[in-house]
Amino acid sequence: MACAKAGDHASAVAHYRLLAQRASQQHLTHRDLHVCHSNCAASLLALGLHAQALGSAERALALMQAAAGEWQDHANAKAVPRHGSLGTLVLASIEAELLT
Repeated sequence: MACAKAGDHASAVAHYRLLAQRASQQHLTHRDLHVCHSNCAASLLALGLHAQALGSAERALALMQAAAGEWQDHANAKAVPRHGSLGTLVLASIEAELLT
């Protein structure tokens, strides 16, 4: 989001939260909705709001794990072998996002 890139993390958090709220109220899902929560966590970290950032990061992780579960169900139905740990990749992705 442009606000976060410009350093206006307070506005970025407000936008991310509004997006997440609207998606929730309208029961909308999207395979990339976790990015909203992850970016919100990054902006909250930039503001020094660590506890709130953790909450957003946990929501992002939960959404990614749910999507991974759906993918795994689909993969199992097609007998595609799974290699590596998607959970480890998810956690590393969020940590990287939070550290940048």
